[in-house]
Amino acid sequence: VHKSNPLSKNSSVRLKDLADEKFISMNKGSRMREFTDALFEKENMEPLHAIECSDPYYICKYLKMGMGVVFFPSYSWKKEIDSSIKLLRINEGIERISYLYTNKSCPEIAKIFARRLKLSVKN
Repeated sequence: VHKSNPLSKNSSVRLKDLADEKFISMNKGSRMREFTDALFEKENMEPLHAIECSDPYYICKYLKMGMGVVFFPSYSWKKEIDSSIKLLRINEGIERISYLYTNKSCPEIAKIFARRLKLSVKN
């Protein structure tokens, strides 16, 4: 959220706290948008998409202008986060699970990659 948003006083929020917020969202069909919409659907809520954009650069700019709130992957957007943005955790226990499947002839580089990601490799 933008630092001027009243929610910025919190370190975390519930999805219900975001019910009246305007969202800056990726376009329909994007993985992030599907993820966001699914979260709200579980709570029988529908987010108010005020701005839809396919460019993460502009989504971040709109957030920095205080035009709405955004769900975004903080790890990959670290460089864009500045003092105008307050990151909040969602309390509902949201998690994203990724799997890496290999076969018995898996190259060693794939095993190294899995260890780098802190995944266990099972053939």
